[in-house]
Amino acid sequence: MNKQKIENIINLPVEERYGYFIRKVAEFEEVWGIYHDNGWAILSDNENRIVVPFWPEEAFAQLCCSEQWEGYTPKLIALPDFIDKWLPGMKKDNRFANIFYIPGTKTGTIISPDILAEDLNEEKKNYL
Repeated sequence: MNKQKIENIINLPVEERYGYFIRKVAEFEEVWGIYHDNGWAILSDNENRIVVPFWPEEAFAQLCCSEQWEGYTPKLIALPDFIDKWLPGMKKDNRFANIFYIPGTKTGTIISPDILAEDLNEEKKNYL
């Protein structure tokens, strides 16, 4: 992906980045997280909830592999595993998803696993 396209997408309003995430993930059936030997990257939000960041493409996940996540690398999660295993596990552990977190001042969309699964399943119908 070229640098200008990355820049254009990360500069979208947070709601539009969420929509981009849903469309891309449904179309290509993959989600990206960042991983290190100690496990997956996590954050806490303003309400002290544990949130797990996810991205629609490797290039965006790679942008976050610095500073607090130095040494982390992007790791692919197949969409069926994400919907069937990850999201129910996150719900059980009372964790939320942070969709399309961008380092610096651009936060992502913090959303419950249930709503994220619903949005992904709805969008997947467009690709059947």
